[in-house]
Amino acid sequence: MDISLQLGAFTLLHPVGTGGMGTVWRAVHEIQNHPVAIKVMTGERARQQHFMNAFREEVRAVARLHHPNIIRIFDSGTVSRRAEDLTDGELVAGSPYLAMELADFSLFEINRDRLNWPWVRSILMHILDALAHSHARGLIHRDLKPDNVLFISDDQNGRLKLSDFGLAHAMDTLPQLRAKDDTISGTPRYMAPEQATGMVRDQGPWTDLYALGCLTHWMVAGSAPFGDDDVQTLLRRHVSAPRPPLKPRISVPDGFKQWVRRLLARKANARFRRAADAAAALADLDGESAAPQITLTACTDGQEVDMTIVDRQPTHILSNASIAHPGELNLGELDDQPGLPDLPASWRYEQPPPDSIAMVGVGLGLYGLRDIPLVGREAERDRLWDAMTDARHTERPHGVVLYGPAGIGKTRLAQWFGERAHEVGAVDILQASHSPISGPSHGLGRMFANFLGCTGLEREQILARLRKYYKRFGPIDEDMLHQCLALTELIATDTDPDQTNTQIRFGRPQERYLVWKKLLQRLGEERPLLLILDDVHWGSDTLQFIRY
Repeated sequence: MDISLQLGAFTLLHPVGTGGMGTVWRAVHEIQNHPVAIKVMTGERARQQHFMNAFREEVRAVARLHHPNIIRIFDSGTVSRRAEDLTDGELVAGSPYLAMELADFSLFEINRDRLNWPWVRSILMHILDALAHSHARGLIHRDLKPDNVLFISDDQNGRLKLSDFGLAHAMDTLPQLRAKDDTISGTPRYMAPEQATGMVRDQGPWTDLYALGCLTHWMVAGSAPFGDDDVQTLLRRHVSAPRPPLKPRISVPDGFKQWVRRLLARKANARFRRAADAAAALADLDGESAAPQITLTACTDGQEVDMTIVDRQPTHILSNASIAHPGELNLGELDDQPGLPDLPASWRYEQPPPDSIAMVGVGLGLYGLRDIPLVGREAERDRLWDAMTDARHTERPHGVVLYGPAGIGKTRLAQWFGERAHEVGAVDILQASHSPISGPSHGLGRMFANFLGCTGLEREQILARLRKYYKRFGPIDEDMLHQCLALTELIATDTDPDQTNTQIRFGRPQERYLVWKKLLQRLGEERPLLLILDDVHWGSDTLQFIRY
């Protein structure tokens, strides 16, 4: 079909592909003639509220992201009645659409026979950089595969772009989730075990890293690790089958197979926990150094297309940082976590985030969805970064108070700091909010419940989840069991405020504080902790805990 019709400020030209959520059209800005891709829901899904809500969640998810290796979106809106009439109902009036960058080809279309180690390393590093940015803002992709890794012409050179966050899951929405979700979403060839079994609360950055392991296997060995069998067979293999050995078709450095093996570990806690962890280990592998530029060849519409990509330094995870001890970053056995990445000397990026493309009449559909960038405050940001660096080097707690009148951006500064520290793998973040009127969503109990994925669960479910969490540290002994029971009572006040079924009662606040303290000590064994205590002047119990 070759027709011209309008969606907002764009003229649709022709469809260029279809996906699980709809059709992608090639389009141009009606005034500036800038090419874009328009993703729009089609068919019966465009008439079902569930799929429309999922599509809108994709818009909200990507609008929060601003990274050179993540697809840029320009606008969103809804299909007009006229567009429905012109397409004889193929486009459904009222269904959402998304305008974004137009890709030249995907990773799936490249000629893998021409890949070599520097090219593979460059592709993986930029995917990890994009994932680190996404994860730090609370979004896991959940559908990482070759089709969703795009290459786009950018200033006469190409750039890799991660796309299609249609299955993205916000990690701050756990109260709305069940312990197990009957709906399993994703692409079976690239699906982590916790995703294949619908365990939504067990999913996190490590879920995307498993998918990256599958994608890496496909890129260097020619196929995903468990082949291309039927869906149920693939899901069972991800959950219980031995991991097949990696047999690269290209020369790779020593340690690369072990790196992929860790990505593909069946147990989530045996994988890299952060994209920055995986990037640091990848950067530390010996091998041929990265080429200043690479040329990828893809086959699209029956024709070969070449694209030159300048091998830019990743802008987020490794900027201003280097591996302190080359060749000594121990990947460890799968029962042990590898060492943490070095902390960058500065929070600053070597390359600034990309500027948005200004197009007339475009962007109003994203109003209120984009994060407002933090500008200035460099002295304050330096002070926060230095405090974190000191805490990590001295292994002693540090405290920083952000104070001032309401409305000057204290919370925004703390949010920025948490995101930046998260994406370089420096800390695990626990955040508590407070207000003049206390409630179940405030204070220490909710902070720990959110971190442990217990929010919204009943008492028995909380205890089961805590026991599962503590098993990662070894067999559950009597002290661990008592800790799980005590934590259950502190967290379950949301679901049992009268404590009618309590098994442990606390006589003094110090008894509660001891339980929290032990948990912090346990959490801090894996990675330094950053506690963000928002409006803490309203939280008398939190202040008492800090003093304790």
